[in-house]
Amino acid sequence: MRAIMILVITALVTMGCSTEETEVTTTLPETEAVNMQDGGDTRTGGDRPGLETSSTAEEGTIDPVLKDYIYPNSELDGDYAMGKTVSYFFKSPDDFAKVVEYYQKKFPGSPPQSGENAYYNKKDSDGSATVTVTKTDNTTQIILRRDKK
Repeated sequence: MRAIMILVITALVTMGCSTEETEVTTTLPETEAVNMQDGGDTRTGGDRPGLETSSTAEEGTIDPVLKDYIYPNSELDGDYAMGKTVSYFFKSPDDFAKVVEYYQKKFPGSPPQSGENAYYNKKDSDGSATVTVTKTDNTTQIILRRDKK
């Protein structure tokens, strides 16, 4: 599951990059680096800075642009904010194809999606909104991302 999350986040970062090159160097706190070496999953929700639990996000902190893209039969699994980017992680028990059909209607003109991942993007004067849908073993994961200018 962590490998899928890393792959999805890497794809989102790559899609969100502009033509300007920026070098970013990050380091993990020692406790997280140790957990990753042990194979432990450090994403637990409310105990990590920047990743809030669903109750916090449900109180109205979801970016207004992204509220229009919340899949009706989904549950907030966490959120993450860094700089001008915010991401919300949802999971749904619905079949991947049903979720993709919903977003095809939300993003008319998007090319047909196939495989186990689907990407939708819409740009506006304030930035962009991206939806990533990923098929997992027994749920469908939905990531809503907002990049502000």
